[in-house]
Amino acid sequence: TVHEVGLSSLMYFIQTSTAEANPTDLYDDTVWMVRCQNAGAAIQVNTICLYRIIYAYYMQDLSSIRASQLDAHRAVKVQLSRTLQVVVCWLFVGLSDFFLAQSGCGIEFQRSGQKILRMMRRLVVKGDSKCEHMFMFLRAEKYKLESKQSNEVLKSYDEAISGAVQAGFFNHAALANERAALYCLARGKEKKAAQYFQEAWQGYLNWGAHSKVDQLGGWYSAYIQQSSRK
Repeated sequence: TVHEVGLSSLMYFIQTSTAEANPTDLYDDTVWMVRCQNAGAAIQVNTICLYRIIYAYYMQDLSSIRASQLDAHRAVKVQLSRTLQVVVCWLFVGLSDFFLAQSGCGIEFQRSGQKILRMMRRLVVKGDSKCEHMFMFLRAEKYKLESKQSNEVLKSYDEAISGAVQAGFFNHAALANERAALYCLARGKEKKAAQYFQEAWQGYLNWGAHSKVDQLGGWYSAYIQQSSRK
């Protein structure tokens, strides 16, 4: 499908891009069209922004998330199916909503994120096991926003991480580890943050996401043992 090939192309790009990649190229529609067509997908224009928002969230790029979020919401709402690829897009739109709300960008993003969380919960209740870790991930971000007790927040992160690994979403596990690390670091829990950072860095390394390996290794080098990098 368009989404399947498009997401495959996006994930390959995340893996093979470097921290020094041209940021203009990363958010240029024409570049995405060419990239996805080279991967064998005649991708629809209205889905490009979904892949852009996924990349922006992986890179924790607040300005790009803010610039792309409205278009991402419009694009994901026209996706009538609930295939796994579409649900992954919903996940990242929801994560971006909570990220913007946590950054003080407006209560409307919190409300949007909560709607997606409820949708994800309905899928889990219906027995879609591959969505369980996505629900836990979104719930952890919601709990963080609501200033829940740290043990509740970290429990949701841990459940998201273990569930992602069991479902084969190792990239989601690495990302959830990174978000948990940042949560701990903001609360002065440096030892715990280091554990999550190490797991995130190793997860990105195993996945082959060079841009994330370089980013974490540069920004949080004090918390990461990088001797295992090949």
